[in-house]
Amino acid sequence: MSTFAVASTPAHRHADEGSAATGISILGRHAGSGRMLLQLNSEEQTWGAGHDEDETLYAELLVRALEDGDEGAAGRQYGLLRLREALERTSHLDVHTKDVLCAAGEPPRLTLDHPAAEATHEILRRGAPDCACNESYYTRVVDDEALPAIVRAIAWRLREAHQQLAARMQAHHWARSLIQPAGGDSKDGGTPMVRRGAVLLDTETTDLHGALVELAVLDAATGKVLLNTLVNPHSPIAAAAQVVHGISDADVAGAPDLAEVWPQLLTALAGRQVLAWNATYDAQVLTQAATDAGLPWPSELSTDAPRGHLDPVTGLPPAWRCLMRTDAAFRMSQRWHALRGTHRAIGDCRAALQRLRVLAAPGASRTPHRVPAPLSTRRPKPTTTTPESQR
Repeated sequence: MSTFAVASTPAHRHADEGSAATGISILGRHAGSGRMLLQLNSEEQTWGAGHDEDETLYAELLVRALEDGDEGAAGRQYGLLRLREALERTSHLDVHTKDVLCAAGEPPRLTLDHPAAEATHEILRRGAPDCACNESYYTRVVDDEALPAIVRAIAWRLREAHQQLAARMQAHHWARSLIQPAGGDSKDGGTPMVRRGAVLLDTETTDLHGALVELAVLDAATGKVLLNTLVNPHSPIAAAAQVVHGISDADVAGAPDLAEVWPQLLTALAGRQVLAWNATYDAQVLTQAATDAGLPWPSELSTDAPRGHLDPVTGLPPAWRCLMRTDAAFRMSQRWHALRGTHRAIGDCRAALQRLRVLAAPGASRTPHRVPAPLSTRRPKPTTTTPESQR
C-alpha cells in the first residue's frame, strides 16, 4: 500500500503521459448506477451513463481508432480509459477521517495500492503548503485537466469524502432538531423524545402497486399510536404480499373501508411533518388511494402536486421526509438499508422511531474513524416501489 500526501492548490501543472485525460471533465456520479460521468470538452456526449461502459469498452474503442488510423479518436479513447480506470480504483477506497479533517497546511493522507503511487505523491506534494485541504481545494484539483488521471481521481474521492461527512452531520443535526435533550420532557428522565410536529407513518398493501390493507401513524413525540387499523381493500391480497406482512383476505374481510379510515388519517397528519422509511412509496400509495377513492388529500402531502413543488431527487412533496435516505446519508453509504421491522404497519413505525433516535443520539455527533468507499459501482435507483428488502 502506498500513501499519498495531497497538499493544497496546485502551483504546478504536470504534462507527462499521465495527462492523457486532458480535455475530459468529471461531471459526478450517475444517479442510477453510481458510475462516474465523463464528458469530452470537444463533444456533448456524456460517457458513463450506459450500463455497458467500462474499461473494456474504452479499450475496444481505442483499438478500433488505432486500426482506423484516427489519432484524435485514439487519444480521446485513451484519455477516457485512463480516467475511467483511475476513478473505478479510487471509488473503492476508504478514507480515514484524518484525511478530510486535517488542519490547515497539514496534508491529508490516502492509502491506495496503485502503480502510480509514488508519481502521484510527488505531484500532489508540490502544492502550496499554507492552504487548507478542504472541499474547494479538491474541486480545483479535480477540474485541473492537465493533471494525471490518477491525481484527479484521488482528489475526487477526497472531495466525495468531505461531502459524505457533511451529509452525515446534516442527518444527525436534522434528527437532533426533532429530539428533546435527554432528561428534558421525557418521563423517565433519560430517553430522548421527538418534539411534537412529526409523525411516523407506514402502509401495507395487497401487492407492490396494490390497495391499502393496513395503515399506522405514530406520534413521534410520545410514541402514542394515532392510527393503527386494517383496511378492507375489496380486492384479493396477493400471496407474495401475505407471505411478507401476514395479512390475509380473511383478516380484512370485516375491516373498515378506506373512506371510514380517511378522516382519522387526515386528523393525524394535519400540520405535521410525515416521516416514513421509504417515504416515496408510502406517499404514492396514499396519493393513489385518495385519487382512486375520490377522497380529499392535501397538496403538501400529494405526489400529484406540480413538479416545482416536489423535491427534485425524491419526488416528495414538502410535508414528507424519507428516513431511508436520511439513514443512508448518516451511514455515508451509497446503498439504502432495510428497516428490519415487523412488516406490519405499527411495528415498522416503531422500528423507524428507534432508528431516528439512533441518528439523534449525542454519540452520533462523533466523527467516524473512516469514510467508507462506495460498496459498489451500482446502487439502487430512486424508486416508486417498495422492494421488501427496503421495508
